[in-house]
Amino acid sequence: MPGAFYLGLGGSYEINDKWQTYFKIDNVANLDPTPSPPVVWGNNDGSNPALYDTVGRMFHIGVRVHD
Repeated sequence: MPGAFYLGLGGSYEINDKWQTYFKIDNVANLDPTPSPPVVWGNNDGSNPALYDTVGRMFHIGVRVHD
């Protein structure tokens, strides 16, 4: 199986002692998974979720509150 490189970016900002904001972007380039040999637990599109990212680009953003 050929290798794959997925780029993820993320960061956070401390607003004060209790509040923090954060973000994360997975698979920035939105690369499609490499087709792989069929397996029982694979996807119907020929991708293998155990080996490659099958979701695509994903964004996460949020706020954390610390005690």
